[in-house]
Amino acid sequence: MDKKSKEFVIETSAKALISFIPLIGGAIGSILSDVLAERKEQRMQDFLSQLSKDLEDHKDREMRDGLNRPNQSF
Repeated sequence: MDKKSKEFVIETSAKALISFIPLIGGAIGSILSDVLAERKEQRMQDFLSQLSKDLEDHKDREMRDGLNRPNQSF
């Protein structure tokens, strides 16, 4: 099982166990769900930011390399 799958199992199990606590379990579970959703959103934003940067770097490299290559006819 990879790291992300383990984290998912742990988070899901924790939410389920917390929900069994009488009176406050539901509220704590709801707060935990909100916190986990924020973490997931931040990871997604970080991923998309890095992807955008990588694509820009690749585009710049292709433009630079394309200008340095002689024209090739087929």
